[in-house]
Amino acid sequence: MTQSIDARTYDQTDGRFPAITIDQLSIGEQLVIWAFRNRLAKGSETAIVQGFHVAFGLSAVEAALSAFHGFYNTVSCHCKRDLGFHAARCRCVSSDEILIVSIIAANHAGMTAHAREIGSSLVFGKCVDDLLNYASTLSLLMQRHNLRLPLRPLVTYGKQHSVSLH
Repeated sequence: MTQSIDARTYDQTDGRFPAITIDQLSIGEQLVIWAFRNRLAKGSETAIVQGFHVAFGLSAVEAALSAFHGFYNTVSCHCKRDLGFHAARCRCVSSDEILIVSIIAANHAGMTAHAREIGSSLVFGKCVDDLLNYASTLSLLMQRHNLRLPLRPLVTYGKQHSVSLH
C-alpha cells in the first residue's frame, strides 16, 4: 500500500533531527520546500506559478513547473512511507524536507548514484527513474537560474517518529 505525503511534522524537541531553519537554507532549497508545502496545504496554484515565474523567468517557468509537479506527484503517489513537512509559513525544516531537496541537490552536484539511493529510499522501485528524471530537469533549470542547492548531511530514517502539528 502506498503512503502519501501529509502536512504533519516530526517533533524536533527530541534532538533526532538537525536544527535547521528555513533562513539557513539557500534560495533554491527554500523554493523547493516552499512549493512542496504549498502543494500539501492545497494552497493556491497561482502562488506556486507566480513564485516559479519570479525564480525562473518567462522562458523556463513552464518547464520548471512541469518538472516540479512531476516530482511532487511521483513522491506523493508512490512514497513508501509518510513524510513530515512543516506548515507553509513555519521557519522549521524537517529532515524529510531536507531529504526531498537532497534528491535534486545530488543531481545538481552530478552525484546521480547518490540521488538514486535517496530516491530509492522514498519511492517504490518502478518510480525511481521517473523521480530522478524530474529531479534532473528541475536541477538543470535551477543551475541555469543560479538557484544553488548544496548537499547537506542526512539523518538515518529507520524508525517511525512522533509527529506534532504547529
